[in-house]
Amino acid sequence: MFRRMKEAFAQRQKSFLVSSAGMVLVVGLLGVVVYDTAGNEDSTDDEPVLLVSLEDTGITSGENNALNGENAPEAAPVNTETADNTAEETNTEESPEAGEWESFTATAYTASCEGCSGVTRTGIDLEENPDANVVAVDPDVIPLGSTVEVRGHGEFLAADTGGAINGQKIDIFMPERENALSFGRQEVEVRVID
Repeated sequence: MFRRMKEAFAQRQKSFLVSSAGMVLVVGLLGVVVYDTAGNEDSTDDEPVLLVSLEDTGITSGENNALNGENAPEAAPVNTETADNTAEETNTEESPEAGEWESFTATAYTASCEGCSGVTRTGIDLEENPDANVVAVDPDVIPLGSTVEVRGHGEFLAADTGGAINGQKIDIFMPERENALSFGRQEVEVRVID
């Protein structure tokens, strides 16, 4: 079994993970299969302990949506069990309340720089769409696909991320390099509209 999984992994058809408890997780395009091998690499037992298809979980790929410029679906609430076995609903994303102004540090960027692809994290080609009102955000703070207002600068689509954009930082797209440089670093007020 391990030999076949390693061959499939090498062909990029599936990924697999072996846990210290002898469980093997095989992740493919159609779902996840869990095997119990009890640490035996020569195991030929191909009967899965658990088989979960992506269709069963309701998980869909947002890749096609992003490439078409559509918003990614919102995170679904997660059901968790508390110590007294009562169900409690929690949201998997924490973002500022809609309409609440918060302080952020803002910088600006352009798509025509050395090493830049010109394509946002959500698939918007900024060189083909120089008038796009796009802002790079930390998706743990402002979810991708949100519309945000930057006081004094207008409304933007949170459609990009950046290595230095974490926490209360945003990076505003500007088509002209000179404008991005002259913007510098500013303290701004930001609110999520939707």
